[in-house]
Amino acid sequence: MQFNALRFEGKTEYIEYEGGTAEADVGQLILSLLDADFHPMLQLAKETERKLSACCGTEGITIGDRMQELETCPYYTAAAFSSAVKDYFKNNPHLLHLFAEQRVDYFRYSFDAEQEKLSYEGDVFDIVSDIAQEENWHYADWRINKLRELGDLCIRANILQKLIKEYPCYKKSLYGFEDVEDNTLSALAIRFVADVRWQLEQLITFQEEIETLLAYALDANGNLSELSVGQRYSSIPRTLINKYENAHSQLIVQSRITEGTAYIGYHSENLCTLAFFEFKYMCVNDIHVRRCARCERYFLPFSKISRYCDRLADLNTKKTCKDIAAMEKYSDKISQNEALALYRKRANAYQMRCRRAPSCYSHEDYEAWKERARGLLEQVNRGELSPEDFDMETQIPDAK
Repeated sequence: MQFNALRFEGKTEYIEYEGGTAEADVGQLILSLLDADFHPMLQLAKETERKLSACCGTEGITIGDRMQELETCPYYTAAAFSSAVKDYFKNNPHLLHLFAEQRVDYFRYSFDAEQEKLSYEGDVFDIVSDIAQEENWHYADWRINKLRELGDLCIRANILQKLIKEYPCYKKSLYGFEDVEDNTLSALAIRFVADVRWQLEQLITFQEEIETLLAYALDANGNLSELSVGQRYSSIPRTLINKYENAHSQLIVQSRITEGTAYIGYHSENLCTLAFFEFKYMCVNDIHVRRCARCERYFLPFSKISRYCDRLADLNTKKTCKDIAAMEKYSDKISQNEALALYRKRANAYQMRCRRAPSCYSHEDYEAWKERARGLLEQVNRGELSPEDFDMETQIPDAK
């Protein structure tokens, strides 16, 4: 079975999925994970689990019977849940192709992998037993029964996989299985939703941990920015590094050829493992991140002076943090120019009054007013005082 995969070329990464390729800057998978709100889907997963548990366990019901009542059918409910997850992440290519679309494939594949592993272990056991001229019939019987059970699970998991991928259609997926007993398929539906729920919980935990990893090793303005990436990586708490280093075995490497081009693709049942691999790739290639000066979330800077990200900051105007920062900077400049013009106008007027009516307007008072007005002008330039307040605070005093 071939899964969607991630591959790297320099500072660009590609998501290879059925039907196409999505291109992004290296690091976008991690940023997509940090930006995502997984809690709504986690809540839906828990609610779906409770719903499925309440309608399963009845003996003597066939798959055809279940499909007569789609609202309470466990596997149709699981398919609807999977569809909701894919729809939720449809605008995020990384989470859509590497998480939402893949969950049922990995779930289906897990039974094949378990069956293959048990068959291999059985073959090794048979060889060893023949050499030792001993036979363990108890183990042999258990293995045969377990393989038969796994074979049934593989068939049912394949049905569930097709049903989820073809949702909301179902007749084609279930053709020929209408009279088959339902229980195993219902149980698999619950296990599938539970698997997605567990993955979502892992991703929520990973969001905090990957932010810590970035702060240690790749934050361009972080506390350790004066050190090399290697030194910064070494300063990360070992418990955190070991957690994902130990999970590295879950990373699957595949050689692929697409349109005549050969490349190495990476995928994993656990998206956190794939994101950690991307983090290490960024460390090796010195790809840094920076916190946006407006929203304070990490982004990939295009240069050493980039301070604002391209995330949408205002859904109504479709303006990004970078757009709004530019507008605010322009507005601040206008405000500063207005305040400066007002200061010069009043300073000239005040000075003229001192010359024409020295008995009413003293030069000492003018100098004190000017010094105070300059201080207020600096506050406007720093954004601490509005032009309107500057106007009120710098009125020329009445004649004595």
